[in-house]
Amino acid sequence: MDIVKPAIGIRVFIWLMSFLSDGFIEDYDSCIKLPGSHVPDTLIGNLFSSIAKWDSLFFLQIAHEGYIYEKNHAFFPMYPMLIRLFSCVLYPLEFIITKDEIYLISAVIISWGSYVISAYYMSKLSSVVLKDKSFSNWTSALYLLSPACIFLTAIYSEPLFGALSISGLFYLFRDSWKLGKEGIEYAIPGADRARATILFTLATATRSNGSLLFIFPMCMTVNRVINAIKLKNINFAFIVEEGFLLAGSGFLQALPIFSVLFYGFTLYCEGDPSPYCSGPMPNIYNYVQGKYWNVGFFKYWEMKQIPNFLLASPMIFISIMAIWTYIAVDPKRFFTASAYCKKIKTSDEYIKSPLVVPFVLYWAANLFILVFIANVQIITRTFCTLPSLYWYLGDKIFTKHRWIAGIFFVYLFLGVHMFSNFYPWT
Repeated sequence: MDIVKPAIGIRVFIWLMSFLSDGFIEDYDSCIKLPGSHVPDTLIGNLFSSIAKWDSLFFLQIAHEGYIYEKNHAFFPMYPMLIRLFSCVLYPLEFIITKDEIYLISAVIISWGSYVISAYYMSKLSSVVLKDKSFSNWTSALYLLSPACIFLTAIYSEPLFGALSISGLFYLFRDSWKLGKEGIEYAIPGADRARATILFTLATATRSNGSLLFIFPMCMTVNRVINAIKLKNINFAFIVEEGFLLAGSGFLQALPIFSVLFYGFTLYCEGDPSPYCSGPMPNIYNYVQGKYWNVGFFKYWEMKQIPNFLLASPMIFISIMAIWTYIAVDPKRFFTASAYCKKIKTSDEYIKSPLVVPFVLYWAANLFILVFIANVQIITRTFCTLPSLYWYLGDKIFTKHRWIAGIFFVYLFLGVHMFSNFYPWT
């Protein structure tokens, strides 16, 4: 299946729909028209203003000016940095268009290009994990029609994060396993491990939840240790090697987070220190998220947030069902990272594949954070780059649970119109 052309076509369609909606419906919030929004009132600015709402304004501001405001530290640097770098390529156009327009075009090219790359690798990863070409094509098509389509088209970091994380997962899984007598045996080629680690590190520099990608090499290490114990091949050298490789990848993936925290410390904790510096371990990211977005354990569980929990409820329900269904079929498979797994007689490719274990654990970790710690209403766009979401829904969306198809399309179309006109849809 050629996924590239449909991916481009759907991006253009979503943009066109948002452009028309923005033209016919008055914006709820007019801040995009204020000086300093970096979305100029020009032909190019008006063409792309419909996909430059909400967090888009923060990314554009950081790309132009850097982290000059405390609030900006809620957004990781990879995406705005790429916008600034790519604008250098388009610099010759400054003779005919403004700097704001160049940055706007750069942001759109990076987002749309990243989305196409993520769709390409979603198809390849699905083929590796599910071992069913037609089903993989179908799940890739679902990704193209994600309920968070507007965020995969807008000037947001989700497309870039999807491209980096999904391509990293493909390299990690493509030649790293074989089916043994009792379960899966992982053996990751060094070059693929290095590729995956680099891509995961860049994904973490794009979004903070990229740090959870460490779950995948961790699961593979657990699998290798259990298999070594099972085969009585475990020794000190093996433990040191596995520990070194896992710690090394973990350290590299954590570097972007350490860099963000260190940069915040140098900005606000020298001279006249900010209140956040008074803690034993100053953390600019957690401080800003808590101060401006009320992020924290159970802090978002307030009566006034009930509408946001209702908005997130379909994705929460789907996630709980998917995670529980996979674990319940073969708990031993899940808790041994597929070192032990029984043959499951089912046509459901998601349930059947032993390679899905780390994807389910990754899904569960994201679910816990979004329900109990973060702003729950961002769950749909955060989960839009989870491959396991589309694998689980692959054979259900138009058969057993047709209501999910309705949810997909309602959220897709409602999201386009709400986001494009600056109504609450984040």
